[in-house]
Amino acid sequence: MKLGELPQSSLAMLRSMLTHPEAAASARRLLGEQIDRVAGSLSGDDARLRAALMTLLMLGVTVGHQLLELDELRDVPQEELARLLRPGLRALAGPETS
Repeated sequence: MKLGELPQSSLAMLRSMLTHPEAAASARRLLGEQIDRVAGSLSGDDARLRAALMTLLMLGVTVGHQLLELDELRDVPQEELARLLRPGLRALAGPETS
């Protein structure tokens, strides 16, 4: 997973996914695909759960950074956000992927 600027179409879907059923269904499908990709690189009985947590952590950061433009995130370089998130994501990934 990579933190970066999302295309306008993705941002539009994120904006509407909580209020429009069609956008929510599309978001679930796309997030499910992302979870599948991440889970495929993990091992263990709880790989899908850990993949879902990793994916949704990044989604939350993306919403806060790009949609809400939270003061605490707005001017932080992407490299700094990645540096701070990396230990938590590695912990979720498990020791076999570090």
